[in-house]
Amino acid sequence: MSKNLVLLALWAISAYGQSNSTPLTNEMIVRRVMSGIPPDTIISTIQAASTVSFRFLPWDLEFLQRYHVPDDVVKAMAAKSNLPPMPGPPLQTSSPKQPPVAAEPQRQQGALTNDSVPKAAKAAVSPNSNLYIEPMNGFENYLAAAILAKKVPIAVVLTQAKADYVVSGIWRESDGGTSGNGSIVAHLRKRTNYSASVSIVDPKASALVFAYSSQRSATHDLSKEIAEDLASHLREEMLPKKK
Repeated sequence: MSKNLVLLALWAISAYGQSNSTPLTNEMIVRRVMSGIPPDTIISTIQAASTVSFRFLPWDLEFLQRYHVPDDVVKAMAAKSNLPPMPGPPLQTSSPKQPPVAAEPQRQQGALTNDSVPKAAKAAVSPNSNLYIEPMNGFENYLAAAILAKKVPIAVVLTQAKADYVVSGIWRESDGGTSGNGSIVAHLRKRTNYSASVSIVDPKASALVFAYSSQRSATHDLSKEIAEDLASHLREEMLPKKK
């Protein structure tokens, strides 16, 4: 009975959150799955939502899969968006225990040059705590350096056992073609697409506390620039808001 009351309360909170026309996002759906809300209830929430902002790029589907969002829920998300999900890895149809970490993007669909400001979950990263960064194809080194450079009030530790929070994510570099026309003024230059989807999780509470994503394209290495942008957003979320 107590579990049913908790689920009812969570559903009520969900319904209230929709009253202010806040669009439903992938991250909101994941939080509902992590809270133990039944898939049927989540689907009803999706169908009743006045506005949604779901994304179905391959890395978005990887994120949904990592948190074991049921396939029926993803289909409801696609139906509400009036488009089918893009091809990606098969999604789970059940809701087993969630893994301790995940990569949660906050991005605009399809744009390689648009960055989206991360949105913190209900919990927040506490200052003066310990942070462990999982390997991300070398991006973890840039991020650790950026946290120090931007004076983020958190300590990066080398072992997960000592960490209060865990950073995980997806870092990709892909061929972005060329820029210029080959003339003396506009030389041909090779471009690279950079994609970062990073999240911070409190493993003890199984809570998603911070998320960031960036997709950019350039003729020079953007690893340091993106890492410092992420660190700046994290620092802003952690510091007290000015009144």
